[in-house]
Amino acid sequence: MKFRKIGASLLAAAMLVGSCLTASAAEIPPETCTVDYRPTSPTVKVTTGMEGETGIINLEITSEAEGDQVLAISDILMEMSSLTYMPGDTQNIKVNITNNSGHQYQYKSGSFVLSTPDTDEFGSLEEGSLLPMLGFDGQYLPIAGVGSMLPKYFYKDLFGVKDSAAVTFEMMCGIYEALKEKGYANLQEYLAKYYGYDSWDEMVASDDQLGKKLFSSAGTNNGIFEEMSEEYLLKMIEKYPWIDKYLYVQASGDRLKVQIKWPEAPIAGLSYDYFYRRLFFFAYGSENVAQLDPNGLNDFTLNHGVASYLPESAAYSEADTYFSDLLNADAFTNGSTVSFDMAFALNGPEMNNQYQYYEFGYYNSIVLEQVDGDVTVSKVDPDGNAVNGAEFVVGRVVDGETQYLGYEGEWTADQQAAATFISENGSFTVEKLPFGDYFLQEIAAPDGYVLLDETVPFTVDEITETVEVVNQLEEEEIPDESTPLTPPGEDGSTPSDDTEEIPDESNPLAPATGEASSSPVWFAVGMILAGCCVCALAVCRRKEARKQK
Repeated sequence: MKFRKIGASLLAAAMLVGSCLTASAAEIPPETCTVDYRPTSPTVKVTTGMEGETGIINLEITSEAEGDQVLAISDILMEMSSLTYMPGDTQNIKVNITNNSGHQYQYKSGSFVLSTPDTDEFGSLEEGSLLPMLGFDGQYLPIAGVGSMLPKYFYKDLFGVKDSAAVTFEMMCGIYEALKEKGYANLQEYLAKYYGYDSWDEMVASDDQLGKKLFSSAGTNNGIFEEMSEEYLLKMIEKYPWIDKYLYVQASGDRLKVQIKWPEAPIAGLSYDYFYRRLFFFAYGSENVAQLDPNGLNDFTLNHGVASYLPESAAYSEADTYFSDLLNADAFTNGSTVSFDMAFALNGPEMNNQYQYYEFGYYNSIVLEQVDGDVTVSKVDPDGNAVNGAEFVVGRVVDGETQYLGYEGEWTADQQAAATFISENGSFTVEKLPFGDYFLQEIAAPDGYVLLDETVPFTVDEITETVEVVNQLEEEEIPDESTPLTPPGEDGSTPSDDTEEIPDESNPLAPATGEASSSPVWFAVGMILAGCCVCALAVCRRKEARKQK
């Protein structure tokens, strides 16, 4: 058994004769696989090596990183030529991840993936590299990963010949006619009876080795029929059109080696599923790696095949929880390194010669998400105009304690030691705040504006956030015209020099507004009037004296 990366090597070796798919579009099920096959992010630097027999992967999240970072571990492993893919052997791996991004990262919950490879790498349905039936992973089955129909199951009971070597290629092409003559509806019913079961479902549930029994790889003689000419093969396809999409053909000089893959989905998928369920195992974390035993095949090992890691399974939940605890935001701050152990192994006792040239692959990745963001604060007046010169501090409450952001990114309970952010061109930016809840507190308002008497709460849950703060203009004092002014002297006060006097229109002697009042002038007028009164009184008394004489 040796590992081969899927792709070009398989397609170069295999040739399919006949391009027409006989299945109609209605008979071809849609793929249901939800795996997002993504490569490692370009802002992750990768180096590899070996320490003894342990593979070493060093991953650095570089300063150019922004947003989610994909770590496609499988792509890296499959490029490491020193790793062992031998039945019964466990290959240990140590992965070191360093955060030099300047940001805070953590494992993105639910991002763990361990799956079969993207079968589109094999080719397409149209060119015959894939079969129009689904495996456990919801992908079309790669034709090279599906077992071939073996004559040993049919030579006696179905074809009535002395041994499997007497079964011809044309006999196998006409197998459904033979099944009908014997009273069988399909191959599943026949095989169940062959192994002594009442139904196919009962047999599958009872025999966990069934996939192995029904599997034959393209590299063995089992299921490969005599070398034939292309002319003869095309003749058989014309006579038995159903075989066209199930043929796996290899060139051998000017002749062809031909296999007919299992044409019924439950049987075809069984051999593909069997490899990833029972023969290829993975474990994560040193405690789990220590339990992996591909020779003893303990319960832990058998429950950690690739197919065991489907979403919502126990193995998936275990891995997802492991990475969530390991790569949390507090542990993976900028400048930190986090390491973990993992291992894979191939089943020793149950993997035999039919898998010697089996082409297989896998996809394994996790995603790290950025958990800090830049917050831009806009300072405006009630009309939306930018306001410059406002001063703020940034705070948060942790376990009931108020803390303020310092100049070096630290948090302090002393507001006097907090970093001050001043609005210039109407805004300022607070960089790399960890996701969470915060508040802004204005400590100085621009001239002419009212200082905010309440804090402004905000939440950071994206890598870029915007907060708008509105300042009110200071109010000008305007006199209340409904209250009459008090005339000078009525309250015993003396009006100031710049106080305007309101003229008394009922008194024609009153000075006009703005004219100064002079006490000496009023005194002189009084003296004149008094003198006139004295003179008039004297004249009246002289007249009275003359009359008396």
